[in-house]
Amino acid sequence: MDINSQIDSNAVALDSRNFGALPTNLSKDWMIGFASTKKSNLKHPEKAIIEIINSCNLDCPMCRVGQYGLNQNRIMPLKEFMKIISQIDGLKTVRLNGLGESTLTPNFNKYLDYLIEKRLDIELITNGSGKLEIYKKILNNSGFVIISWDAAEKEIFEKLRRPARWEAFTKKIKELTSDSSGSELRKIALLFTLQESNMDQLSKLVLKCKEWKIINVIVNVIKDNENGWIEGKICDIESEFISANKLSIENGINLFLPSQVLGHKIVIDGAFSTNSEKCEMPWKEVVIRWNGDVQVCNMFNPYVYGNIYLNSFDDIWNNLFTNLFRKMINTNKKHPYCVNCVYFEEAYKK
Repeated sequence: MDINSQIDSNAVALDSRNFGALPTNLSKDWMIGFASTKKSNLKHPEKAIIEIINSCNLDCPMCRVGQYGLNQNRIMPLKEFMKIISQIDGLKTVRLNGLGESTLTPNFNKYLDYLIEKRLDIELITNGSGKLEIYKKILNNSGFVIISWDAAEKEIFEKLRRPARWEAFTKKIKELTSDSSGSELRKIALLFTLQESNMDQLSKLVLKCKEWKIINVIVNVIKDNENGWIEGKICDIESEFISANKLSIENGINLFLPSQVLGHKIVIDGAFSTNSEKCEMPWKEVVIRWNGDVQVCNMFNPYVYGNIYLNSFDDIWNNLFTNLFRKMINTNKKHPYCVNCVYFEEAYKK
Protein backbone atom coordinates (compact mmCIF):
# COMPACT_ATOMS: atom_id res chain seq x y z
CA MET A 1 0.00 0.00 0.00
CA ASP A 2 1.49 3.34 -1.04
CA ILE A 3 1.39 6.30 1.32
CA ASN A 4 0.06 9.34 -0.51
CA SER A 5 -1.91 11.47 1.93
CA GLN A 6 -1.95 12.83 5.46
CA ILE A 7 -4.76 10.47 6.41
CA ASP A 8 -2.22 7.67 6.82
CA SER A 9 -0.47 9.50 9.64
CA ASN A 10 -3.48 9.49 11.92
CA ALA A 11 -4.79 6.88 14.32
CA VAL A 12 -7.82 5.97 12.21
CA ALA A 13 -5.67 4.81 9.29
CA LEU A 14 -3.14 2.96 11.44
CA ASP A 15 -5.95 1.37 13.44
CA SER A 16 -7.40 -0.04 10.24
CA ARG A 17 -4.09 -1.22 8.81
CA ASN A 18 -2.80 -2.83 11.99
CA PHE A 19 -5.80 -4.09 13.95
CA GLY A 20 -7.86 -4.91 10.87
CA ALA A 21 -5.23 -7.40 9.76
CA LEU A 22 -5.41 -9.38 13.01
CA PRO A 23 -7.77 -12.28 13.80
CA THR A 24 -10.97 -10.95 15.40
CA ASN A 25 -10.32 -12.00 19.01
CA LEU A 26 -6.71 -10.83 18.90
CA SER A 27 -7.75 -7.56 17.31
CA LYS A 28 -10.06 -6.88 20.26
CA ASP A 29 -7.24 -7.59 22.72
CA TRP A 30 -4.91 -5.22 20.89
CA MET A 31 -7.52 -2.46 20.76
CA ILE A 32 -8.12 -2.83 24.50
CA GLY A 33 -4.37 -2.72 25.07
CA PHE A 34 -4.09 0.35 22.90
CA ALA A 35 -6.49 2.25 25.18
CA SER A 36 -4.09 1.88 28.12
CA THR A 37 -0.86 2.44 26.18
CA LYS A 38 1.10 5.63 26.75
CA LYS A 39 3.68 7.51 24.74
CA SER A 40 7.31 7.12 25.75
CA ASN A 41 10.64 8.87 25.51
CA LEU A 42 12.93 5.99 24.58
CA LYS A 43 16.36 6.41 23.08
CA HIS A 44 16.52 5.73 19.37
CA PRO A 45 17.66 2.34 18.02
CA GLU A 46 21.27 1.73 17.09
CA LYS A 47 20.28 -0.18 13.97
CA ALA A 48 18.05 0.70 11.02
CA ILE A 49 17.10 -1.62 8.17
CA ILE A 50 16.31 0.61 5.22
CA GLU A 51 14.60 -0.51 2.03
CA ILE A 52 15.84 1.83 -0.68
CA ILE A 53 14.14 -0.09 -3.49
CA ASN A 54 11.05 -2.28 -3.60
CA SER A 55 11.81 -4.16 -6.79
CA CYS A 56 14.01 -7.03 -7.89
CA ASN A 57 15.66 -8.55 -10.94
CA LEU A 58 14.98 -12.11 -9.73
CA ASP A 59 11.60 -13.80 -9.36
CA CYS A 60 12.09 -16.19 -6.46
CA PRO A 61 9.07 -18.37 -5.58
CA MET A 62 9.25 -17.51 -1.87
CA CYS A 63 9.07 -13.75 -2.49
CA ARG A 64 7.72 -12.87 -5.97
CA VAL A 65 8.68 -9.20 -5.68
CA GLY A 66 10.39 -9.50 -9.06
CA GLN A 67 7.58 -11.31 -10.87
CA TYR A 68 6.71 -8.27 -13.02
CA GLY A 69 10.29 -7.23 -13.70
CA LEU A 70 12.29 -4.31 -12.43
CA ASN A 71 10.28 -1.23 -11.37
CA GLN A 72 12.50 1.75 -10.64
CA ASN A 73 9.57 3.92 -9.56
CA ARG A 74 9.56 2.16 -6.18
CA ILE A 75 12.71 3.78 -4.86
CA MET A 76 13.60 5.86 -1.81
CA PRO A 77 15.33 8.98 -3.14
CA LEU A 78 18.83 9.67 -1.86
CA LYS A 79 17.70 12.97 -0.37
CA GLU A 80 15.03 11.22 1.72
CA PHE A 81 17.49 8.49 2.70
CA MET A 82 19.87 11.11 4.07
CA LYS A 83 17.07 12.91 5.92
CA ILE A 84 15.92 9.70 7.58
CA ILE A 85 19.40 8.80 8.81
CA SER A 86 19.89 12.29 10.22
CA GLN A 87 16.76 11.87 12.36
CA ILE A 88 17.91 8.73 14.21
CA ASP A 89 20.08 9.78 17.13
CA GLY A 90 22.86 7.37 18.10
CA LEU A 91 22.50 5.28 14.95
CA LYS A 92 25.45 2.90 14.50
CA THR A 93 24.45 0.37 11.84
CA VAL A 94 22.45 0.59 8.62
CA ARG A 95 21.40 -2.56 6.83
CA LEU A 96 20.40 -2.10 3.21
CA ASN A 97 17.74 -4.72 2.81
CA GLY A 98 14.08 -5.06 1.98
CA LEU A 99 11.69 -6.67 -0.45
CA GLY A 100 13.97 -5.97 -3.37
CA GLU A 101 17.62 -5.85 -4.44
CA SER A 102 19.28 -2.73 -3.03
CA THR A 103 22.14 -2.68 -5.54
CA LEU A 104 19.67 -2.01 -8.38
CA THR A 105 19.03 1.49 -7.00
CA PRO A 106 20.29 4.16 -9.41
CA ASN A 107 23.39 5.86 -8.01
CA PHE A 108 23.69 3.14 -5.36
CA ASN A 109 27.28 4.14 -4.72
CA LYS A 110 26.10 7.53 -3.49
CA TYR A 111 24.02 5.82 -0.80
CA LEU A 112 27.11 3.87 0.24
CA ASP A 113 29.30 6.97 0.17
CA TYR A 114 26.91 8.76 2.51
CA LEU A 115 26.99 5.88 5.00
CA ILE A 116 30.79 5.77 4.82
CA GLU A 117 30.97 9.54 5.29
CA LYS A 118 28.80 9.23 8.42
CA ARG A 119 31.04 6.39 9.68
CA LEU A 120 28.13 4.02 10.01
CA ASP A 121 28.54 0.26 9.95
CA ILE A 122 27.12 -1.09 6.70
CA GLU A 123 25.31 -4.38 6.19
CA LEU A 124 23.98 -5.48 2.82
CA ILE A 125 21.64 -8.38 2.16
CA THR A 126 21.80 -9.07 -1.56
CA ASN A 127 20.68 -11.71 -4.04
CA GLY A 128 24.22 -11.88 -5.41
CA SER A 129 23.51 -10.03 -8.65
CA GLY A 130 25.28 -6.83 -7.56
CA LYS A 131 28.57 -5.74 -9.02
CA LEU A 132 31.68 -7.24 -7.47
CA GLU A 133 33.08 -3.74 -6.92
CA ILE A 134 30.10 -2.87 -4.71
CA TYR A 135 30.63 -5.89 -2.47
CA LYS A 136 34.35 -5.14 -2.24
CA LYS A 137 33.69 -1.51 -1.37
CA ILE A 138 31.49 -2.55 1.54
CA LEU A 139 34.05 -5.09 2.78
CA ASN A 140 36.89 -2.59 2.41
CA ASN A 141 34.97 -0.31 4.76
CA SER A 142 34.50 -3.08 7.36
CA GLY A 143 30.96 -3.79 6.21
CA PHE A 144 29.09 -7.10 6.17
CA VAL A 145 27.85 -8.72 2.91
CA ILE A 146 25.12 -11.36 3.26
CA ILE A 147 24.21 -13.17 0.05
CA SER A 148 20.89 -15.02 -0.22
CA TRP A 149 21.73 -18.47 -1.50
CA ASP A 150 19.30 -21.38 -1.26
CA ALA A 151 20.90 -24.31 -3.05
CA ALA A 152 24.14 -26.20 -3.69
CA GLU A 153 23.11 -27.61 -7.04
CA LYS A 154 22.58 -25.83 -10.34
CA GLU A 155 19.07 -27.14 -11.10
CA ILE A 156 17.60 -26.23 -7.72
CA PHE A 157 19.45 -22.92 -7.53
CA GLU A 158 18.11 -21.78 -10.90
CA LYS A 159 14.60 -22.94 -9.99
CA LEU A 160 14.63 -20.90 -6.77
CA ARG A 161 16.57 -17.89 -8.09
CA ARG A 162 15.10 -17.47 -11.57
CA PRO A 163 16.43 -16.26 -13.99
CA ALA A 164 19.84 -16.40 -12.26
CA ARG A 165 22.49 -18.59 -13.86
CA TRP A 166 24.52 -20.87 -11.61
CA GLU A 167 27.79 -20.43 -13.48
CA ALA A 168 27.75 -16.62 -13.37
CA PHE A 169 26.72 -16.40 -9.72
CA THR A 170 29.21 -19.00 -8.47
CA LYS A 171 31.97 -17.33 -10.50
CA LYS A 172 31.28 -14.06 -8.68
CA ILE A 173 31.30 -15.78 -5.28
CA LYS A 174 34.71 -17.30 -6.03
CA GLU A 175 36.08 -13.98 -7.26
CA LEU A 176 34.80 -12.22 -4.14
CA THR A 177 36.41 -14.65 -1.71
CA SER A 178 39.65 -15.14 -3.64
CA ASP A 179 40.35 -11.42 -3.45
CA SER A 180 39.35 -10.95 0.20
CA SER A 181 41.56 -10.83 3.26
CA GLY A 182 40.96 -13.00 6.31
CA SER A 183 39.13 -10.19 8.10
CA GLU A 184 36.96 -9.60 5.03
CA LEU A 185 36.11 -13.29 4.70
CA ARG A 186 34.71 -13.14 8.23
CA LYS A 187 32.32 -10.44 7.00
CA ILE A 188 30.81 -12.54 4.20
CA ALA A 189 27.90 -14.92 4.76
CA LEU A 190 25.43 -16.95 2.77
CA LEU A 191 21.80 -16.76 3.88
CA PHE A 192 20.04 -20.07 3.27
CA THR A 193 16.24 -20.02 3.46
CA LEU A 194 14.84 -23.49 4.11
CA GLN A 195 11.82 -24.37 1.98
CA GLU A 196 10.16 -27.54 0.76
CA SER A 197 12.15 -27.72 -2.47
CA ASN A 198 15.62 -27.38 -0.92
CA MET A 199 15.39 -29.52 2.23
CA ASP A 200 18.34 -31.70 1.22
CA GLN A 201 20.60 -28.84 0.15
CA LEU A 202 22.05 -27.48 3.40
CA SER A 203 24.68 -30.20 3.95
CA LYS A 204 25.73 -29.94 0.32
CA LEU A 205 25.94 -26.16 0.62
CA VAL A 206 28.25 -26.44 3.63
CA LEU A 207 30.66 -28.46 1.46
CA LYS A 208 30.37 -25.91 -1.34
CA CYS A 209 31.21 -23.16 1.12
CA LYS A 210 34.44 -24.97 1.98
CA GLU A 211 35.28 -24.98 -1.73
CA TRP A 212 34.30 -21.32 -2.16
CA LYS A 213 36.09 -20.13 1.02
CA ILE A 214 32.80 -18.95 2.57
CA ILE A 215 33.01 -19.41 6.34
CA ASN A 216 29.54 -18.24 7.49
CA VAL A 217 26.14 -19.75 6.67
CA ILE A 218 22.97 -18.40 8.27
CA VAL A 219 19.80 -20.51 8.17
CA ASN A 220 16.36 -18.95 7.85
CA VAL A 221 13.01 -20.71 7.31
CA ILE A 222 10.33 -19.67 4.83
CA LYS A 223 7.12 -18.52 6.52
CA ASP A 224 4.82 -20.14 3.96
CA ASN A 225 3.56 -23.41 5.45
CA GLU A 226 0.03 -23.43 4.06
CA ASN A 227 0.25 -27.02 2.83
CA GLY A 228 1.69 -28.23 6.15
CA TRP A 229 4.94 -29.45 4.62
CA ILE A 230 7.00 -28.59 7.70
CA GLU A 231 4.96 -30.81 10.05
CA GLY A 232 5.25 -33.69 7.61
CA LYS A 233 8.99 -33.28 7.16
CA ILE A 234 10.18 -32.15 10.60
CA CYS A 235 12.19 -35.34 11.22
CA ASP A 236 13.87 -34.98 7.82
CA ILE A 237 14.62 -31.32 8.56
CA GLU A 238 16.18 -32.18 11.91
CA SER A 239 18.26 -34.93 10.31
CA GLU A 240 19.50 -32.54 7.63
CA PHE A 241 20.36 -29.91 10.24
CA ILE A 242 22.32 -32.48 12.27
CA SER A 243 24.21 -33.64 9.18
CA ALA A 244 24.98 -30.07 8.09
CA ASN A 245 26.11 -29.15 11.59
CA LYS A 246 28.52 -32.09 11.70
CA LEU A 247 29.98 -31.16 8.32
CA SER A 248 30.32 -27.51 9.33
CA ILE A 249 32.39 -28.46 12.38
CA GLU A 250 34.59 -30.77 10.31
CA ASN A 251 35.17 -28.11 7.65
CA GLY A 252 35.55 -24.98 9.77
CA ILE A 253 32.27 -23.38 8.68
CA ASN A 254 30.23 -21.25 11.08
CA LEU A 255 26.71 -22.63 10.64
CA PHE A 256 24.04 -20.57 12.39
CA LEU A 257 21.01 -22.78 13.00
CA PRO A 258 17.71 -21.88 14.71
CA SER A 259 16.71 -23.98 17.72
CA GLN A 260 13.17 -24.47 16.40
CA VAL A 261 11.24 -24.71 13.15
CA LEU A 262 7.54 -23.82 13.31
CA GLY A 263 7.63 -24.44 17.05
CA HIS A 264 9.25 -27.86 16.71
CA LYS A 265 12.38 -27.99 18.87
CA ILE A 266 15.56 -28.88 16.99
CA VAL A 267 17.97 -30.58 19.41
CA ILE A 268 21.45 -29.70 18.17
CA ASP A 269 24.43 -28.48 20.16
CA GLY A 270 25.12 -24.89 19.22
CA ALA A 271 21.69 -24.09 17.75
CA PHE A 272 20.53 -20.61 18.68
CA SER A 273 17.43 -19.71 20.67
CA THR A 274 15.14 -17.69 18.43
CA ASN A 275 13.19 -14.52 19.04
CA SER A 276 10.01 -16.55 19.38
CA GLU A 277 11.14 -17.14 22.99
CA LYS A 278 11.99 -13.54 23.77
CA CYS A 279 12.27 -10.64 21.35
CA GLU A 280 14.09 -7.36 21.96
CA MET A 281 14.06 -6.14 18.37
CA PRO A 282 11.30 -3.51 18.82
CA TRP A 283 13.66 -1.70 21.19
CA LYS A 284 16.89 -2.29 19.25
CA GLU A 285 16.15 -1.86 15.56
CA VAL A 286 13.66 -0.45 13.10
CA VAL A 287 12.67 -1.02 9.48
CA ILE A 288 11.96 1.89 7.15
CA ARG A 289 10.37 0.95 3.84
CA TRP A 290 10.88 2.67 0.50
CA ASN A 291 7.56 4.55 0.86
CA GLY A 292 8.34 5.83 4.37
CA ASP A 293 6.43 3.20 6.36
CA VAL A 294 8.16 2.52 9.66
CA GLN A 295 7.90 -1.12 10.67
CA VAL A 296 9.04 -3.51 13.31
CA CYS A 297 12.03 -5.65 12.42
CA ASN A 298 14.26 -7.33 9.88
CA MET A 299 11.70 -10.13 9.38
CA PHE A 300 9.38 -7.54 7.79
CA ASN A 301 6.38 -7.90 10.05
CA PRO A 302 3.62 -5.93 8.25
CA TYR A 303 2.62 -3.99 11.40
CA VAL A 304 3.17 -0.26 10.83
CA TYR A 305 4.31 2.23 13.48
CA GLY A 306 3.75 5.25 11.25
CA ASN A 307 5.17 6.98 8.17
CA ILE A 308 8.36 9.00 8.31
CA TYR A 309 7.35 11.20 5.38
CA LEU A 310 4.45 12.42 7.51
CA ASN A 311 5.80 12.41 11.07
CA SER A 312 9.23 12.71 12.68
CA PHE A 313 11.13 9.57 13.58
CA ASP A 314 11.12 10.48 17.27
CA ASP A 315 7.34 10.86 17.27
CA ILE A 316 6.90 7.49 15.56
CA TRP A 317 9.44 5.67 17.73
CA ASN A 318 7.62 6.75 20.88
CA ASN A 319 4.00 6.75 19.73
CA LEU A 320 1.12 4.58 20.94
CA PHE A 321 1.20 2.07 18.08
CA THR A 322 4.91 1.42 18.57
CA ASN A 323 4.60 1.03 22.32
CA LEU A 324 1.57 -1.22 21.96
CA PHE A 325 3.63 -3.60 19.83
CA ARG A 326 6.36 -3.61 22.49
CA LYS A 327 3.74 -4.30 25.14
CA MET A 328 2.38 -7.35 23.28
CA ILE A 329 5.50 -8.85 21.70
CA ASN A 330 6.57 -11.13 24.56
CA THR A 331 3.09 -12.26 25.61
CA ASN A 332 0.72 -14.97 24.41
CA LYS A 333 -1.08 -12.24 22.46
CA LYS A 334 1.90 -11.38 20.28
CA HIS A 335 1.39 -10.52 16.62
CA PRO A 336 0.69 -13.71 14.58
CA TYR A 337 3.65 -12.89 12.31
CA CYS A 338 5.94 -13.22 15.34
CA VAL A 339 4.76 -16.67 16.39
CA ASN A 340 7.55 -19.22 15.86
CA CYS A 341 9.92 -16.56 14.53
CA VAL A 342 13.28 -18.13 13.60
CA TYR A 343 15.39 -14.97 13.80
CA PHE A 344 18.31 -14.89 16.19
CA GLU A 345 20.56 -11.87 16.55
CA GLU A 346 23.80 -13.80 17.09
CA ALA A 347 24.14 -14.63 13.39
CA TYR A 348 24.42 -10.95 12.51
CA LYS A 349 26.86 -9.81 15.18
CA LYS A 350 30.21 -8.69 13.89
